Amino acid sequence: MPEILDLSNEAWLYHKPPKHRDVRKLFSGFWTLSEAIEERSKRVSILASGGTRELQKLEEVLAEAVGRAPSTVGCCPVVARRFQVFFTSRALKVARRQEDEGLRYTFLDKDDAVPFGQLHSVEWVALHLKFRRRLERHLGSRVVVYGMGEVEADDSRGVWQPHYHVTIHGATDARLKALRKAHYRAKRTGIRPMVRSKPQLLEGWLAYASKMVAFDKIPTHGGPSSRCRLPPELSREYFQYLAARRPTSFVFSMNCRIVKGSLRT
Repeated sequence: MPEILDLSNEAWLYHKPPKHRDVRKLFSGFWTLSEAIEERSKRVSILASGGTRELQKLEEVLAEAVGRAPSTVGCCPVVARRFQVFFTSRALKVARRQEDEGLRYTFLDKDDAVPFGQLHSVEWVALHLKFRRRLERHLGSRVVVYGMGEVEADDSRGVWQPHYHVTIHGATDARLKALRKAHYRAKRTGIRPMVRSKPQLLEGWLAYASKMVAFDKIPTHGGPSSRCRLPPELSREYFQYLAARRPTSFVFSMNCRIVKGSLRT
């Protein structure tokens, strides 16, 4: 098991957004602190059933949090919720400086998938670099892009699938078409590698993009895949993955700065 990172000294944990950028006030669908605390208890139970010393250690760290206080690890839902508040606030600040409303997209490359049991091998630094090069090549070096990378469990292939949820400012339809043709061309059936999100409030999209919750993607007969909670074994693998990484490592930004730093000053 990779080392468990102690996040107690992260600057974003203490971020207090102004009211006009506070997702808790702007988005009615944002999960409550009570819901995050309840989810934390469920995760402690899932980890407790794992049976290994590594999982027991993570369970103990997660269970040490008292009441409304966050734990010190990335798989704590209260920690994840605080990161969403920080990320959404910073992204809204960037968005309001742009000349357009921005476009919301999800990007996926099947070649980035890793088998179940190998989630620890996902290297976001390399994925960010590849994604940036593609955007610069086809959208231009001046576009403003911000969002998050995350993973989803795909039972049909037995893999964890990394993908991005991003907002793009300054891109033309022609350039987006060129990007799709070069790297994200869809087939008649199967995975759609480049999907434009339906119109929605930006704060809601940003909260969704930064949620740090993985789903189980289950194929259905004659229709789109359904999503549900991960089974215990995959849940434990995902919790270990989150506990070994800083949430800031999932952030993708281009020509803007979402993350200022990691330590308190």
